[in-house]
Amino acid sequence: MRDKHCCIICLGSNHESKAHLRQAKKILDERFEHIQWGKTVETTAEGDCAKGIYLNRAAAISSELPLEDINKIFKEIELHLGRTAKSKSEGIIPIDIDILIFDHRILKPADMDKNYVKQALESIATIR
Repeated sequence: MRDKHCCIICLGSNHESKAHLRQAKKILDERFEHIQWGKTVETTAEGDCAKGIYLNRAAAISSELPLEDINKIFKEIELHLGRTAKSKSEGIIPIDIDILIFDHRILKPADMDKNYVKQALESIATIR
């Protein structure tokens, strides 16, 4: 048996947000057997090219997959749900899935200070 990795993620959407978060959750639930979801929170845009109101949701995933494979799955989901370089440049984010922490290692330190991440993380407990 391979070791399980703990992965903390944050999803965000500012375009047809409820539908895109629901679709992303469904796909992730199908792809990952062990996933613990936090509450959905509504937040304002942060950053230079961000705009509008976002829905964000954090989750903790336990998986035997390595980081690279998990990241590839997330990028495929983003593309499937309509995220493109063009939409991002226009500030339209159908879905964004970021890996914040992998095996207790913070991968996106700047994101950890953002209000939307803090709010989304408040409602999850790390899978042990």
